Amino acid sequence: MPINTEASNSNKSGRTSGQGGTTLTEEFQKFITDIEDLLKSTTSLSGPEFEQAKRKLTERVASAKASVEDLSENFAAKARHSAEVTDRYVHEKPWQSLAASSTLSFLLGVLVARGCNSSAK
Repeated sequence: MPINTEASNSNKSGRTSGQGGTTLTEEFQKFITDIEDLLKSTTSLSGPEFEQAKRKLTERVASAKASVEDLSENFAAKARHSAEVTDRYVHEKPWQSLAASSTLSFLLGVLVARGCNSSAK
């Protein structure tokens, strides 16, 4: 019984949403589909067919790991960039930063106080 290799080979490049339009969710769904196909077909596989299925599953696991690594590297790079931009802004405009954080803290305090007062009634 042949294994569905279409999903296995469809995403060799472009693992994250920023590269080629393929999202991690789509990659994961393809991975799950491949595993389900393998489980369905393993009952009738013998020697060489089983080894081929095992090899393809190993490739898909490696592809899924690479997708997660790409995503985490991308997220870390964006987080570093955001921290650098924030740091630069705070050093260039300390009074505006202080005013913005004070305003946000005040508004958050008002919301929390209202929430506590309404639950106490």
